[in-house]
Amino acid sequence: MFNLKIADHVFCINNKYDFIKKMCSNYITSESSNEIISVTDTEIKAENTENLNFKNDYLETLAVYRKICEKLVEDNIILFHCSAIMINNSAILFTAPSGTGKSTHTRMWQECFGERVTVINDDKPLIKINDSEAVIYGTPWCGKHGIETNTSAKIKTVVILEQSEVNSIKPISFFDAYPTILNQTYRPNDADKMRKVLSMINGFIKNVTIYKLGCNISHEAAETAYNAIFTAK
Repeated sequence: MFNLKIADHVFCINNKYDFIKKMCSNYITSESSNEIISVTDTEIKAENTENLNFKNDYLETLAVYRKICEKLVEDNIILFHCSAIMINNSAILFTAPSGTGKSTHTRMWQECFGERVTVINDDKPLIKINDSEAVIYGTPWCGKHGIETNTSAKIKTVVILEQSEVNSIKPISFFDAYPTILNQTYRPNDADKMRKVLSMINGFIKNVTIYKLGCNISHEAAETAYNAIFTAK
């Protein structure tokens, strides 16, 4: 059992396997919590949805995060599937269906802008949404590359990626952005929580600029996006 702090919330994790504690080492805290997260063997096995023969210690991490995400919805915090960086004290989120190249695009930004870039999370960060802003938080659930930073930042922009031979970027409307944003957001099974998630997505899209970036695997792709986000008038 250990205490985990993410998105300014502390949870007591009643773990069955050591793997999750090692994975969460950057987020372990001495702060106490009465919010206990534990999962059953049935809940662990239920995470093996693709029948890929994952080990139970890994599946436990998924089951635990699912329960954490369910609880955090109550405090206007949702999981958003993206690769998120911080640059110029602002967070930029790159999102797209799996296999599009989110992590590759993040690496292009690191190569172009060096130490100015901090990777907050490469897969499953958390976003807190209120009436005036959205803030992203790093988490231990950060994808196969294991890239994350225990930090937070106000979100400036979400960039929806598309593979293209030519690099081009344009802002898109609420209605054009909505299907992708919804698809990349964790959606609870509970109807009341799902209604709250939909309300949060509406607020999220209204508080940040959404771009669509057609891009190839090149530094020019990162430079095109940066110029649109930070220097275009």
